[in-house]
Amino acid sequence: MMKKKKTMLWGAIYVIALITILVIVYVLPSVAGLFDRSYVAKYGNVEVKDDTEGYMVRNETVYTAGKSGTVKRAVTEGELVKGTSKVVKISGEGASSTSNKYDALLKKMKKDDAVISTDSGNTEHPGYITYKLDGLEYLNSDNIFNMSEAEFEKLEKPKLHELADGKVSKGEPIFKVIENGSWWYVFYADSETAKHYTKGQNVKIAVGDKNMNAIVVGLHKGKGQDTRVILRCRQYFDGFTTGRQEKANVTAASSDGVVILTKSIVKKNGKQGVITKDKIGRLRFKAISIKANNGDKAAVYEDIYMDSKGNYVKTISTYDEVVKSPSKSDIKKAEDVSK
Repeated sequence: MMKKKKTMLWGAIYVIALITILVIVYVLPSVAGLFDRSYVAKYGNVEVKDDTEGYMVRNETVYTAGKSGTVKRAVTEGELVKGTSKVVKISGEGASSTSNKYDALLKKMKKDDAVISTDSGNTEHPGYITYKLDGLEYLNSDNIFNMSEAEFEKLEKPKLHELADGKVSKGEPIFKVIENGSWWYVFYADSETAKHYTKGQNVKIAVGDKNMNAIVVGLHKGKGQDTRVILRCRQYFDGFTTGRQEKANVTAASSDGVVILTKSIVKKNGKQGVITKDKIGRLRFKAISIKANNGDKAAVYEDIYMDSKGNYVKTISTYDEVVKSPSKSDIKKAEDVSK
């Protein structure tokens, strides 16, 4: 009898333990969720970044040999030179046969000063010197604004070719000069990403390890869904003279402010805002003005801002308790305090 009672006791303990485990696993998280409906807004920074893949475009001039001869380089790869500088010396015996390797490229370079023949080996333009061609030298600051997405898609994959350092034939490319100053980065953005950009907007572009300032100089939506975005940059970086089809990280916006979750943003009385809870739990609607929004978080103005009509509007403050995902009931109950 005593043994039977002990068995029943241990059975009861087992059942209680099992129920306790089930409560911990399934019930407590749900209860905790009830207390996790809000968060404290803090001051911080929000960045809007886009990973892109596009084309670097530079204004480039290809110099060809005005006569057959042997080329001897006087300037190192990537060196910045003044106009009229001696880049190569052409003398002596040239190549025994004519090369047509670059004929297709030279025909595509339509600008009058894009291809220059030189007997002296001097440059007529200041700029960076390179002895490499990739076949896309015909892209320039004029034609990229008129090219369609289909034309960009049809571009040949850039492939660097080292120019001859020795015997050359007449008309063969012997060096290239890249304009010192602006260069452009062209990429296509889907409808959501395109919303991050406006013409004249200052942005940051990171190519490799170099983070640089740039400005949006072109926005064009073609027949498809994507928008062509053209950035202009004036800063030099390693690989500037040879880079072409590049991956870049573009920071479209970066702002300090009170940081909120975008899922907290609602509309009430025609205004955009958030629902907050005061010290005694009353719901309050506060209009907001967004400085930066990356789709997950947004940085908004603190305490007060001026609306489009020039009126001052009271808004959210640091350490306000914000409802994470307001329900329709929350929105309806909240008192609008944005006066």
